[in-house]
Amino acid sequence: MVEIANGSCRHLHVNKIRPFVARAQNVGIISEQDVEFGEVRYAPVPADRLALQKPSEKIDRASLNHLTDEQQDALLALLDDFF
Repeated sequence: MVEIANGSCRHLHVNKIRPFVARAQNVGIISEQDVEFGEVRYAPVPADRLALQKPSEKIDRASLNHLTDEQQDALLALLDDFF
């Protein structure tokens, strides 16, 4: 059961429910000298993203012992490419 904004309820099968994806409508650049905007809100950045620690630095190499050294290097390089 899903409650609609007008107060009614509707039955929806789980296969019909799509994941919510928030999208930004506008993006702008504000200079330090600009004062006309009032309070400016920003999108929060996850703390681990601020540290810029690559995925290859987060993974314990011991957990990759089942791979050869070349495979480990290739896997870690691939993960870093998509970071």
